[in-house]
Amino acid sequence: MITVTEKAKVLLKNVEYPQGVPEDTVLRLDPVVPRPENGEAQIGMYFGEARDDDQIVEHEERDVLHISWVVSDALKGRTLHL
Repeated sequence: MITVTEKAKVLLKNVEYPQGVPEDTVLRLDPVVPRPENGEAQIGMYFGEARDDDQIVEHEERDVLHISWVVSDALKGRTLHL
């Protein structure tokens, strides 16, 4: 599980969603570019669909970020600062 600082939660809460996105759209942290040749991967933040196995970060009773289980597991014990 990744820890998200309070400052980061406030910033994530204030992210403006693009007009016209479906109401159930969430902000996600996911792997985006796997590099099998060296075992590295990049992660990115984007708007997408919630998944049942996401780590959900809440702030003031609102989901502010969904973290892919792959990212959450790979970075367990780490802290997200923005």
